[in-house]
Amino acid sequence: MVYGVIELITVVWLISVHDTVNLMFGALLSRVPDPFTLMDLFHFLYAAAIVLAAISGVCGIVTGWVLLQGLWFARTVALIAAVVSLLRVPLGTSLGIVTLVMLLPLSNCYATAARVNDRASDPKNRLSREGAARAG
Repeated sequence: MVYGVIELITVVWLISVHDTVNLMFGALLSRVPDPFTLMDLFHFLYAAAIVLAAISGVCGIVTGWVLLQGLWFARTVALIAAVVSLLRVPLGTSLGIVTLVMLLPLSNCYATAARVNDRASDPKNRLSREGAARAG
């Protein structure tokens, strides 16, 4: 829930400084051949950042509430919020990765690790022989 509140505060801040950011970016475009295209691109990306922060904030708040209530679909909502927050660097990315690692099933990870260990111990495997030659 705290992450959601932080993201919504970010949305309010991004909206409040829009005019200043617009003026500053516009001043940088005085020397380019086609400033209007770049300014349109800037407006699109700035609006996308605001929308992404809003979606991430709402998902964070809803996820926190659902997890606190202990509802049966809380894990699914948390996974969706984790994927959405991956694009919000750095806090959203780190929280999203931790959430995905904690909530995704580990059975596939153990099976993959077992296959890697089996291949590494196989005497026919070229990489295991090279590793043994370096070690010895």
